[in-house]
Amino acid sequence: MLKRYRFRPGWITTLVFIVLLPILISLGFWQLDRAGQKTELRDRYAARGRMEPVDVNRRALDADEMDFRRATARGRYRADRTIYLDNQVLHGTPGYHVLTPLALDGVDDGAPFLLVNRGWVPWGESRSTLPALDTPSGEVEVSGRLRAPSQGYFTLADETAGGGFQPLWQNLDLERYADAAGLAVSPLVLELDPDTQGAEGFVRRWRDYDDAWIDRHKAYAVQWFALALTLVVLYVALNLEKRKPEHE
Repeated sequence: MLKRYRFRPGWITTLVFIVLLPILISLGFWQLDRAGQKTELRDRYAARGRMEPVDVNRRALDADEMDFRRATARGRYRADRTIYLDNQVLHGTPGYHVLTPLALDGVDDGAPFLLVNRGWVPWGESRSTLPALDTPSGEVEVSGRLRAPSQGYFTLADETAGGGFQPLWQNLDLERYADAAGLAVSPLVLELDPDTQGAEGFVRRWRDYDDAWIDRHKAYAVQWFALALTLVVLYVALNLEKRKPEHE
């Protein structure tokens, strides 16, 4: 049956084919590479979570090496430098994440302050009044998971504007916080363990590493490869020409 057809590609369709096919294939392999990178990152963070906790009082924190590590710390809270991180929604209820700096006792190395995310609280009766919170006044020992704040955010205004220290923040930038609070803080935030004593009244449901993109990247790769295959089929089909009978 194939003998009744001959392949006679036109130069325009061939040019389009030569240009598009490598692009589609490379996009597919790029998505597979992204999936592999995020799989490696997920496994690395999971392994860190199984390591012995870091003693923040005795070791300086490196944001690249300590992200997702468990840690312990001792010190006293600076309630006057507490910030409320806005737009934190839990089960459809808007609220804040409350972060308070901990003045570390007897620091051997590293920054003298560690910002502690104490958990989520609802907005309350009015957006114009921040929730009143109790903060332990004495020495505390806390434990939790170290996290590097996300840098992928968009802000409409300078959160330090208006004069003086402002407790309500839209996004967390540790460098900007250090300047506003006048404190030398570590490059990581401690997400407080749910069962920490003296930390009642907060909801602490911390997100694990979001590996949903791993499957998405793989799905996108399949789509790009499918488009490449479709392009090949179309190229062949559009350039097949039925032979004329020899007796004509």
